[in-house]
Amino acid sequence: MFDNKILFSIIVTTYNDAKYIDKCLSEIKKQCNDETELIIVDDGSNDDTISICENKIIGIKNVRIIVNEHQGLSNSRNVGIKQASGDYIVFVDGDDWIGSNYILKATELVKQNKYYKIINDEGFELTKRKYLKMNEIAPNK
Repeated sequence: MFDNKILFSIIVTTYNDAKYIDKCLSEIKKQCNDETELIIVDDGSNDDTISICENKIIGIKNVRIIVNEHQGLSNSRNVGIKQASGDYIVFVDGDDWIGSNYILKATELVKQNKYYKIINDEGFELTKRKYLKMNEIAPNK
């Protein structure tokens, strides 16, 4: 697998996202480091999504692209989860993007508070069911 301990598995799901995937991966690429892995799960795109992904991931250390037959978003996320080795999972749809300091801020938060369990577009869900909204993590989003 990878040489270092992976803290975050960023799972990007795509399906015919050629118009958006470049921006999506540009934001993620800026934030990838030794503690992150990027897993791109393509759900059977029939446009240029995969070739754009292949070009965009050059230079990212911990990355892989998985291409499936079209089975829907839920299946793609499940495929990504099975491949993930990080302590935390971040889902990003191929037609969306994360804030410019999202992974840095998330890393700081989880290292300070070991009880975070889920990270999603609604915020951080804590085991005590308290939430930290995304605008507190990445106000520029």
